[in-house]
Parts: sequence; C-alpha cells; structure tokens
Amino acid sequence: MAEPPHGHPSANQAMDILMPGSPARSEELRHQGQVRSTTNTNQFTYLEVEGASGIQWIAVPRQEIRIGSIIHYGDGRVMTNFYSRLIQRNFLRITFIKELTVEAEH
Repeated sequence: MAEPPHGHPSANQAMDILMPGSPARSEELRHQGQVRSTTNTNQFTYLEVEGASGIQWIAVPRQEIRIGSIIHYGDGRVMTNFYSRLIQRNFLRITFIKELTVEAEH
C-alpha cells in the first residue's frame, strides 16, 4: 500500500483519530453548526457544516445525520489539501473528529 502524502494520517492513524474513545464532555464540544450536506462511505461520514466561523467540512465515524441538523463537535485534527479516494474529492481543509452530538433535526 502506498504511503499517504506528507502530513496526512495513515489508514491506521485515521482510524485512531476517528474512532470514539471515552465520551466527550460538553466543554469539549465547543463548536456548533447546521449540517448543509452529508456524504457517507463504509466507515466515515463527511459533513458540510455552517457555523459561526462560516462553512467547513468535518469527518466522523459513519453515522446517519440529516441535513439541517444542529450538531456540536470538538476541535479534532485539521488536514489541508486532503483527497478522499472513496468519494473522489479534494478537501482544501477538513477536520477529522471522533464524535459529535446532534442537538436538533430540522
């Protein structure tokens, strides 16, 4: 298997980043936003989220989240110029987080 680009996690490191560990405390879920779009793969869900700092992309372990949902999430690990082969898309900036909470679905 080819090595990931410099600064990108290996497949095993990505799983370590994204797989939930201990439950997140509410103070760790400091970001809030509304889900504008979602893309699911076998293991991950990519979310386009609109929040206080504008629109951003986050990735979490696969879960069903409805468009319009209000979510809370932590800081995670930011990757720049990240290419997903599964969905054949380049993200200029994406944050990989372990978990999120859904406040409301609209």
